Amino acid sequence: MDNLKGILIVLVVLGHFLELCMGKGFSRYLYILIYFFHMPLFVYCSGYFAKCTKVGERILKRLLIPYVIFQMLYILFERVVLKNDLEMQFSKPYWILWYLFAMIVWTILLPVVSTDSRKKQVLIFIMAVAAALLAGYDNGVGRSMSLSRIIVYFPFFLLGYDLHMWDKEREGLPVEGKEKGREVITRKLDVLAGKYRNVINCVVIASFIGIVVVTERYMGNWKLSWFYEAASYKSTGSGIEFRLFHLAAGMLGVFGVRRFLPNKRIPIVHKLGQKTMPIYLTHGFLVKWIDMYNLFS
Repeated sequence: MDNLKGILIVLVVLGHFLELCMGKGFSRYLYILIYFFHMPLFVYCSGYFAKCTKVGERILKRLLIPYVIFQMLYILFERVVLKNDLEMQFSKPYWILWYLFAMIVWTILLPVVSTDSRKKQVLIFIMAVAAALLAGYDNGVGRSMSLSRIIVYFPFFLLGYDLHMWDKEREGLPVEGKEKGREVITRKLDVLAGKYRNVINCVVIASFIGIVVVTERYMGNWKLSWFYEAASYKSTGSGIEFRLFHLAAGMLGVFGVRRFLPNKRIPIVHKLGQKTMPIYLTHGFLVKWIDMYNLFS
């Protein structure tokens, strides 16, 4: 997971720097490919490490306090350094801080939606995907309080949490409140996955190649704002078919890295993966400062 987080934080930073020199060629193509996968995978990682215990303490120390501090710092940075008249407020997260705000909401919701029943897990996940698709029809679901992104990316948070429970069962670790017979289900799934391993690998690789080809073919027709999932279909000019494709690509990314990313530590990368939060919270100052002086133009 440190390998994955290290790769993702590099892609996050790279994506934000690409915004400063966005064109119609390779930079745009690379940007779109990054945005297909990196946020769904990051949310998956957050869900993977989420816990239902000590929710209040986790939210206060790890999320709420950093959110308040950096919301103030970024707004002061805008006003003092960038000379922009930005109001001091906390209901609309500043740019990259939407993720912290969303994490607060997802962590609060987790004890409500967490269940030890396989069938209920699948049902809740399907309902979350349906909500993500239907939310685009409501023009009131947008950037305010990061509501659109909270709804759209919530399925990946659930997926990370549920798959972590499956991984713990697979490793023989205790899972609190475990449903009777779940170990049997997990073992049967492992047997099937092993039996059709090559077929599954070919499907995942072929699907990824398909996304790469489709991106090259249609990227000229896609608006970059569609990938942010921050507003309704009407306000961005997108549609439910694009969001469905985006969600499917994100799911493919999750299962792809689970199958192909090595468990052994990748030098330097795993170290970055252990420092994702400070890198995420601070790189925005550099991006905005460079943008102010048009250093990439």
